[in-house]
Amino acid sequence: MRRLLPGPTSPAWVAAETLGAAVTSLFGLLFIARLIGPHSAGTGAIAASAFLTVDFPIAALFGDALLQRRDLEEAHRSSAFWATAAVALLAAAGLALLAPRIAVASGAAELTPMIRSLACLLPFSAAAGLLASLALRGRRYGLLAARVLLCQPFAIGTGIGVALAGGGAWAMVAQQAAATLSVFLLLAVLAGWHPRPLFRRRALAELWPVAGPQVLALLVMNGRYRVFVLGLGMVVAEAVVAVTHIAFRLLDVALAVVTGATARLAMPRLA
Repeated sequence: MRRLLPGPTSPAWVAAETLGAAVTSLFGLLFIARLIGPHSAGTGAIAASAFLTVDFPIAALFGDALLQRRDLEEAHRSSAFWATAAVALLAAAGLALLAPRIAVASGAAELTPMIRSLACLLPFSAAAGLLASLALRGRRYGLLAARVLLCQPFAIGTGIGVALAGGGAWAMVAQQAAATLSVFLLLAVLAGWHPRPLFRRRALAELWPVAGPQVLALLVMNGRYRVFVLGLGMVVAEAVVAVTHIAFRLLDVALAVVTGATARLAMPRLA
């Protein structure tokens, strides 16, 4: 019987993931922003930027270290998981405490509950990020592509539903929540690995020479425009923030199409 879909380790899934992520992230953002209007889109962009500035470095905290280590043991995997979870919980508490200050500085009181709601997603995103790194190490490209091909349409549909119901800026929060939780559930069920109650500081010390620089690089690369959007929200109207956010997303999508597939294919082979 002829196979209709590529095998789970086929590079074809990398192309599907890269193109799918570009299409869904861009058109999902544009469509929801169109439904809720520029003011609400700007408010949602400020909340999302606050969340993603913290989220990206934590979700990828030990990702490259686990991917590149040749003699990877269970102590490395489980210790990295529990350390990432602890950092995510602390970051969630810190972001929740900072939410009122961001709201006051931006002149939008509704940002406080929005940012606090997004902060609750940090532990789930952190766990999903580590599971995705282990899946990439095993070259399970089909599972990684499913995050985009299955979870992103669901998240966009959730955001559109909230927007049509009159939720305003909360539509962007709903979209992010649906994306984060659905990806976490998908990987938790299908990744084929669960952490053990094992934590060794020596294992983390062996991972840190890669993890430390990785965190700094992600703070610079992924935080550069999100911090700018946060600062912009404190001095200009929300409509200007929305336009700026969409412009940066266009640039991000273009860069992801060029570099995303290369990184997916090269990293497991170079490890």
